Order: sequence, then C-alpha cells, then structure tokens
Amino acid sequence: MSMLLPRRLFFLNRNLFRMESGKRTPKHHFCPTNPKTITRIMKQAKRLFRRTLAGVTAPRVFHLLPDQGYENTWCACPACRAFNPAEQNIIALNSVAPELSSLDPMALLSFFDFTAAKDETVNSEIVPEKNVFILSPCKMTQF
Repeated sequence: MSMLLPRRLFFLNRNLFRMESGKRTPKHHFCPTNPKTITRIMKQAKRLFRRTLAGVTAPRVFHLLPDQGYENTWCACPACRAFNPAEQNIIALNSVAPELSSLDPMALLSFFDFTAAKDETVNSEIVPEKNVFILSPCKMTQF
C-alpha cells in the first residue's frame, strides 16, 4: 500500500505522510485523511492498475497490503486518531477503488482483515466500496 506514495516526496510534502509521536515520518504508510495524499495515491494507483491490466483477461484481483507491523504503521495525526488501523486501511482502499473500477469494472481490491487473526472484529462504520472485499487470514495449525 505504501508504494502508492513515493518517499522522495517527503522533503517537500511532509504533510502527505503519516504522523508518529507528533512528527511526520516517511516510513511505512501515509496520512489517509489528507486530501492531497488521497489525490496523489489515486494517481499512482491508476498508473499501477493501467500498467497491470494491460492485456490481462483472467479475473483481476489486486492486493494492496499494508506494511508489516500493521497496527503501529498508520497515521496518528489529529484527524487520523479517530480511526483505528483497519479503518485507515479501508479509507485508503476506498480512495483508489473508483480508479480501478473506471479502468475495469470487474476488477476487485482485497482488504486484508488483520483483526480476524486475533479473534477481534472491526467495529467500523466505514463501508468498503463495491469492488473491495474483505480477505480474512486463515488460521494456521501446527502439525
């Protein structure tokens, strides 16, 4: 997911990136409540989807997964603090979903629900777009 916002933009556009302990950082994700960030990731996503969809006829499912350390890598700015990591992920996916839909109405985006691995539920009022589906992790058993 974080590849949608190039890190080279950090020095001139710090507000696009996530806040941690009161400071902006280019590590991991971006600020999903900043309209300028959303505009940038929409453009990058459209380029990625256009390049990837060229000549593909099989079912198209895109997995824009969050960075490792999912719970501690999302934004903590005043606007984002109202949202948990799963909600911030849905906000980001919902922002790029229309871009994918405009290029291929049959293509889908997956939302990887990390809370399902901990037997928790996402208490969110944010509804995923029509072309975003929840992908819950499988529980692994040791042999």
